[in-house]
Amino acid sequence: MEIDSRSVTDIANNFDTSSGALSDVASKAEAWEFGYDQAGRNYGDLGVRIAAGFEGAESMLTRWSEVSKDNAVQLRGSCAHYTSADEVTSQSLAGADRAAER
Repeated sequence: MEIDSRSVTDIANNFDTSSGALSDVASKAEAWEFGYDQAGRNYGDLGVRIAAGFEGAESMLTRWSEVSKDNAVQLRGSCAHYTSADEVTSQSLAGADRAAER
């Protein structure tokens, strides 16, 4: 199996970019409000459900940002382990080839 380390790193970088964007939106969502002043007083249960959705938006976006960041870290770690193992294997095979030549 061969892994394109540069592509994996690019994907990790994209996860970082997405994480930052989601974090920015989460910060803005924290300021969103939906209550009687925004909806009027006759929305009843629908207004309560919309307000609950707004309240959950910030925490959902924050969690999504955190998970995106975690994905980037995991991809970079996996790529580093793969690269390290590949280098060790290459060196080992090169050493075996030299020993066989003797």
